[in-house]
Amino acid sequence: MSSALDPIIPPPPALTPGSTVWAYLRDSGGSGQDRSVEQQRQIVHEVCARYGLILEHLFEDAAISGKSTSGRSQFDQMLSLSTQADKRPQGLLIWNFARFARNTDDSQIYKGILRKRGIIIHSLTNQIPEGPFAAVIETLIHVADEQKRAEAAAGAWRGLHSVVAQGAVPGTPPRGFMREPMTVVSERGVSRIAHRWAPDPEMTPRIRKAFAMRAEGRSLKEIKAETRLYKDLNSYTTFFANRLYIGILDYGGKEFVNYCEPVIDMETWHTVQEIARQSAARQHVKSDGPNHPRRKNSSFLLTGLAFCARCGAPLYGHTSGRPLYAPARAYRCTQAKRNQSCDLPRIPDHALEKLVIDGLKEIESNPHYIEEMHAQALDKSQNAAGEITAKRRQINADLKSARAKLTNVTNAIEAGGHTPALLARNAELETDIASIQTSLRAIAETSAESAPPESVEEIRERMRLACLAIEHAATPEETQTILRGILARVVVERHENELFLGLDIWIPKKKAHPPPENDEINCVPSLSIPVGAQVYRHTIAAVITKKPRSK
Repeated sequence: MSSALDPIIPPPPALTPGSTVWAYLRDSGGSGQDRSVEQQRQIVHEVCARYGLILEHLFEDAAISGKSTSGRSQFDQMLSLSTQADKRPQGLLIWNFARFARNTDDSQIYKGILRKRGIIIHSLTNQIPEGPFAAVIETLIHVADEQKRAEAAAGAWRGLHSVVAQGAVPGTPPRGFMREPMTVVSERGVSRIAHRWAPDPEMTPRIRKAFAMRAEGRSLKEIKAETRLYKDLNSYTTFFANRLYIGILDYGGKEFVNYCEPVIDMETWHTVQEIARQSAARQHVKSDGPNHPRRKNSSFLLTGLAFCARCGAPLYGHTSGRPLYAPARAYRCTQAKRNQSCDLPRIPDHALEKLVIDGLKEIESNPHYIEEMHAQALDKSQNAAGEITAKRRQINADLKSARAKLTNVTNAIEAGGHTPALLARNAELETDIASIQTSLRAIAETSAESAPPESVEEIRERMRLACLAIEHAATPEETQTILRGILARVVVERHENELFLGLDIWIPKKKAHPPPENDEINCVPSLSIPVGAQVYRHTIAAVITKKPRSK
């Protein structure tokens, strides 16, 4: 008999010769582990031969962490098989409790399940005294195993920092650097080949040129065209902030000064950082104060309403200064600015805003448009009503089926006990029922879409009041509020000097009570989106005329 059995703890007296046993074996992989699955298997066979135990099943999870039971298929199969009373063994052999599970909660739960099914769990290496303190000792062992796992994770991170401190860095280097092989020594004294990041002589001139251009105040667009370092303009922001170009490596929350020879001199670096700081301050990108763009009210009437017809991105208001004339105001596509992925030309604000307001007046004065709006909205509401009824019928059928299945599972648990498979199915069905009920509530909330729209007269009156309010608005802010109450969005396209618009106009559902009989301007829709409103698309086109210059 092998001497490997000398440290093995004999089975408890309850596992007499002839007893049936299973064995669960697991390892985490790697050369640093205690025993591999193969070694554990050999010892289990020797234990069974020495003590006359009958080994019926071997469950093995190789190279799998014990942090949780997720992904341990053999562990799951063992638990599932243990639900069958005629196949249960008298005992379960494990190498140690850490191989069973390193998570304290998981270990206590699954050991309790197996023991409740009459299975004796025996660790071949953990000495557990018999008596009332056995459970306490097991718990302490599991806590120690979980702590070891945490220490192992910390050790791995510490080892990585040790490697980085020697100069080696995992992963892909930033632009302008290349990987150079080097020898590193682990904490255990083992040598291996890793790679450090070093300046690439072929790329260094382009890196220096990019920094020099930025220090001169050149735009990112110009730098991109000249150096071709990145395809996306957004990448240059990260590029100019990377301290590796001055020889400092930032890794894992630590900085490694003098990691490599600086590519950029400190004077150029500080100039570029100051330009970046000023640019961020102008755009308020990192501001927490009232000047953040999301908090600051825009003076452009169509902010938040105008969208690009080419890429779907929102348009933003842009003001550019002119030495001899008043500032030029225009709408521009955000994608054209951020990464130059859209080529929509700038659109003068006066041309776009005038065309939108003229388009609303045109709709209000033309009975054909009003009737078309009503007919389109009525057709949508009727179609929506049919779809909602069909969806509600299907969801109710799904809910009834899920509840019946849940009842069957509950009855099975009451009759045969709460096996892991049944508990998992029970939880799955409860989640399904909650999801179905959420869908049912969503259907109820969207049923407003099936409500009939305003009448032709109500639409005409609302459009009349909106145009009247715009005409008498005292400030641009009032005009902006009115536009946001009547318009869902404005889709904009420009081709040379022609401007094409799609006005998406809200058509609210019919009110349960009649509107007030007055001509007050304040009855125009507010900023909030009308509940259950339909959207009518009206297209218009016009030629852009130059606005007279004013000094």
